[in-house]
Amino acid sequence: MLAAAAPLRVAAARQPVGFDELVKGWAAEKRPAEKTRYEWTRVMAQFSSFLGHEDAARVTPDDVQRWKEALIAKGLAPKTISDGKLVELRSIFQWTADNRRLMSNPAERVSMDVKRKASETIRIFTDEEASIVLRAALTQKDPVLRWVPWLCAYSGARVSEVCQLRVQDVCQIEGVWCMRFDPEVGPLKTASSERAVPLHQALLDPVS
Repeated sequence: MLAAAAPLRVAAARQPVGFDELVKGWAAEKRPAEKTRYEWTRVMAQFSSFLGHEDAARVTPDDVQRWKEALIAKGLAPKTISDGKLVELRSIFQWTADNRRLMSNPAERVSMDVKRKASETIRIFTDEEASIVLRAALTQKDPVLRWVPWLCAYSGARVSEVCQLRVQDVCQIEGVWCMRFDPEVGPLKTASSERAVPLHQALLDPVS
């Protein structure tokens, strides 16, 4: 008598993981500023267009490396590629991996070496120039134009960091009002840029 044949195990078909779906999931959890969400969605769309498909589950580290090399060939600045393309890709894929949508982050080890040239050194404001900017800001009714220069002047934060702050990022920590700079909201220059900065009393006092 012949032994009964073992039942065949048919592997379940792998479901595609859409880039747009990932960005929406990441944004729903992280709640970034609208500008950040727009920019990161645009970067993922650019990456998808380069690949010619929209399935994140098919992405490999080699795909990310090829995209980086294509951006270099286009003449994009290293800082633009690093902070304006790869950071977004790594963050979205890391969220995806952390939430078990992918086995791993294909962009994890792909980075860009950014070295500033001496000619690219930024000249700082003189005290007189800074005073002119801050006085002019006080005349502005637009809250962005009025407060961003003051928040930068009294914290040392970058304009991009201040502009991507959310309401919940201004909070009290042990009774002290602070601004929290979180890489989950948008790209920061370095890992140490993730920080909480106390608000100066000049920012808390009423200003006429």
